[in-house]
Amino acid sequence: MNRRRGNRTLGLRQPRGATTVLVVTPNPYTWRVMKAKIYHNPRCSKSRATLALLRERGVDVEIIDYIETPPSKDTLRALLRKLGGPALGMVRTEEQEFRPHAQRALTDEEVIDLLAREPRLLQRPIVELGGAARIGRPPERVLELVE
Repeated sequence: MNRRRGNRTLGLRQPRGATTVLVVTPNPYTWRVMKAKIYHNPRCSKSRATLALLRERGVDVEIIDYIETPPSKDTLRALLRKLGGPALGMVRTEEQEFRPHAQRALTDEEVIDLLAREPRLLQRPIVELGGAARIGRPPERVLELVE
């Protein structure tokens, strides 16, 4: 066994030309140490079903009633990035509040402004976990985040 002094080797010697390889395997249970957020409307059956599904899987969930506590524009932008689609995908386009806007093409920023003013138009539920998010329609879709 050698000890390191200055530039000399400590411990066991590696054969000349040998390489050290560090193998990193992803932990499939990372979500168990992370807390998911659900943008939830307790009056919505899909939202309730999604929350129940997450709880059945043992996911620690922070519940955000987005009607009582509307998300900020920055939060909506972050959700949009995590969802990875056009902003209009976050909108409940069948709602009466959306009808005045249905006839024209909205930019993503206009959609964010609209959702900030009218949180009831936000698709529900939206589940966020780490760097990803999913809309729970159908509720099983959020399982992509935890399985």
